[in-house]
Amino acid sequence: MEVPLNWFGPMLRCAVVFFAPVAHLSAVIFYGTSDADHNTSAPAGELAGSGWQYQGRWGAFLGTPIAPRYFVSAEHLGGQVGDTFVYEGTSHTTTAVYDDPNSDLRIWKINGTFSTYAPLYTGSDEAGKLIVVFGRGTQRGNEIRVDGSPRGWEWGASDGVLRWGTNVATGIYDGKSLYGASLIGAEFNSDAGGDEVTLSSGDSGGGAFIQEGGVWKFAGINSWVDGPYNTVASSAGAFTAALFNADGYYYDSLTSGGQVTDPASGPGLFFLTRISSRMSWIQSVTGASYADWSGGDPATADANHDGVPNLLAYAIGALTPASDARSKLPRIAPDGSFTLDDSSKSDILYEIQISEDLATWYSVAVKPKAGNFAPNPSSGYPHQANITQSGTTAISVRDSTSVTRRFWRLKVGQ
Repeated sequence: MEVPLNWFGPMLRCAVVFFAPVAHLSAVIFYGTSDADHNTSAPAGELAGSGWQYQGRWGAFLGTPIAPRYFVSAEHLGGQVGDTFVYEGTSHTTTAVYDDPNSDLRIWKINGTFSTYAPLYTGSDEAGKLIVVFGRGTQRGNEIRVDGSPRGWEWGASDGVLRWGTNVATGIYDGKSLYGASLIGAEFNSDAGGDEVTLSSGDSGGGAFIQEGGVWKFAGINSWVDGPYNTVASSAGAFTAALFNADGYYYDSLTSGGQVTDPASGPGLFFLTRISSRMSWIQSVTGASYADWSGGDPATADANHDGVPNLLAYAIGALTPASDARSKLPRIAPDGSFTLDDSSKSDILYEIQISEDLATWYSVAVKPKAGNFAPNPSSGYPHQANITQSGTTAISVRDSTSVTRRFWRLKVGQ
């Protein structure tokens, strides 16, 4: 089988639930060194702020806060409501759990609020970009050689230490129903330099970060790694290893159905469950209400200083209060219509208003709480009969009246 990163035996699909008594597991496996003290403190220099600060202890594994009351880890790790997540030195009790039916993502809700949480990577261009990865998997073990040539290393000892490393995203892979349809894969070679890593048992749930616009953003969680391997096409006697050259071996791949039957070649890969492809599901959980989305902050707050107050940012679809909401603001389309890309919040009253003089405003289209957008015949606007609307969640409202000037705005309320 493709190895989940808390793997404990060659035929286990999800291993043991991680709160059962198991050995503590340590760190990512480095290409360039076996030094157990390597990268055991926060990255510095160009990699400063690349995610170390967002890693919390989830049993023997890791999780990453993504909103004031929510963190993400790997579904295959198990756990139950009432278990504790330790972040920034504070223990938080989990109160609810949400499983993504189409991936290895699991979101947990806590009983308090996080003071900080990771910005999310929403782009679709991860391939070829540098990734900073965090984990508590095994150290590098004994070297593996074939005909005198080095091929990689066995999974080694465990010490429970948090470490970080780098890799370069090779591409996006389809793990289908067994692993999830959208995974970021990364080969274990030397393209990321001396801090190049792959993953091993115990790394599950750790965060992976990619830089965008000078900000390191949460792009995926550690979920799977190639292997186990064998010299014959059989799971019997298969072994786990970090191989940078798997030529001549058989292994369990994303497409082998859990059996050590596929011929391997080149470097082994690890796989991240991709955040960007699951944004709709993530937001359906963390943005279910303004209170959950904001962690209780007031509607007028603007903690990230993007000029968009919290309530408006929530209403127009900002992922979290930390997300820059400016790109989601309404706009005037080339045909003159007023366009809003997201009006999906059921606890928000939306009003699209028009004015001819910036003094008197008319609510020409309205969406009540838990309702649908519709033109408002009682707006009082003299040209209301010329107001047309298209769309449901993404809304465009147009006024066909021939006037010299008009002004639009969006009003939201609770």
